[in-house]
Amino acid sequence: MIQVLIGFGGGILLGLHWKFAVLYPATALVAAFMITTQGLSWQNAGLIVLVITAIQVGYICGVAARALASGTSSEDRWRLITPRR
Repeated sequence: MIQVLIGFGGGILLGLHWKFAVLYPATALVAAFMITTQGLSWQNAGLIVLVITAIQVGYICGVAARALASGTSSEDRWRLITPRR
């Protein structure tokens, strides 16, 4: 279960910094790493699917957090537009 939490946190970090295309290599790296370390079985395949899903859900949460953080209030926009004297 700790792998799922790490995947979720990693997905959040990916969503905060990079675009959608980063999910393709991240998915491949996670699957390859988990297969080489734990082998390939039905139980491990289910865990791989859960971790990849956690990365994608975390990515969506990271993108949402980035969108919320980049928004400024109307009061701050007015300060950015007017020149300082």
